[in-house]
Amino acid sequence: MERIFISHGHNETVRMKLKQFLQERLNLEPIVLQDEPDLGMTIVEKLEHYGSDCSFALIILTSDDITVEGGKRARQNVIHELGFFHGKLGRERVLLLKQQDVELFTNISGVIYKEFNGNDIEKIFDDIRAAIERGAVSPIPSLPTTTHVFTQQQEINRELLNYIEKEKNNVRKATLVQYSGQKVKEVLESLLLQGVDVILFLQSKATANKSSKVQVNRINLFSDLVKTELDSIKAKKGSAKLKVYEYDPPASLRAIKIDDKVLAIGWYIYEYVDKGNLQDKQTYPDDDIKLYGHSIPGKLLFAGSQEYEIMNKLFQELISNFNKHIKSNNIQPIFKI
Repeated sequence: MERIFISHGHNETVRMKLKQFLQERLNLEPIVLQDEPDLGMTIVEKLEHYGSDCSFALIILTSDDITVEGGKRARQNVIHELGFFHGKLGRERVLLLKQQDVELFTNISGVIYKEFNGNDIEKIFDDIRAAIERGAVSPIPSLPTTTHVFTQQQEINRELLNYIEKEKNNVRKATLVQYSGQKVKEVLESLLLQGVDVILFLQSKATANKSSKVQVNRINLFSDLVKTELDSIKAKKGSAKLKVYEYDPPASLRAIKIDDKVLAIGWYIYEYVDKGNLQDKQTYPDDDIKLYGHSIPGKLLFAGSQEYEIMNKLFQELISNFNKHIKSNNIQPIFKI
């Protein structure tokens, strides 16, 4: 795996965003000096040791120091590491990432850099990827950056199964928001058998019971099925991790997010029950609402597309809401492995 050195100052937010981007989006190994063991070495020895097998360096210039004149300047250790990697790797394998308003020193004023505002380094992720691809020894495996629309959820699930198999051993975590979960059983099993950390949110049976006994039955069937098969999954893959929570808000969204790379998203439809239609097998006699979504079109979005960035914000807001509710009410998983 290609190793990329990250030189940074005091801005932890920018550093973490960049580190996660390299790991999760580009499948590269970021090297951050403070995260590596000292092994009795001095700072310079440590830089030489861990920087020796890096093929590219990203130098983050953030406003950590104030000059006598009131200007903003990067930390001196960052300037030293810039010079070290210029000499070791050559300028084509070093990229400056400059926070807006940070002064450049005169002897590198002609060096090309990419600028970002505040902590929004994600705005230049495409530029960073392009620079690494031009300068790194090995090409970066490319992920699809398109959006695919499917007529049914099962079609999306087939694509997700293909993706999980293709990215075997590279998938780290997944979050699922489902109503009953029946249609994602294969996807869930595939993730767990690869040792992926999975969190699954299922609609609360108490919420569903207010309008649809059929929905309660679906949730019970899926829960029983998963519980039955968890022992065999754990026997095959001891590192499998799963937490299942119930959620109360009757949101119409369903989604599966894998790392920060793929987002499958769709919706459910609430429909008032026609009490005169006794042939409707999707309802019980006392049901007021019919809920369905597996036959509703959905989208498969890949990181790098504008639509992914937009829909991911919606997904993140939903998960944040769930997590706040879980934390504030000390809610425990309904089951886990």
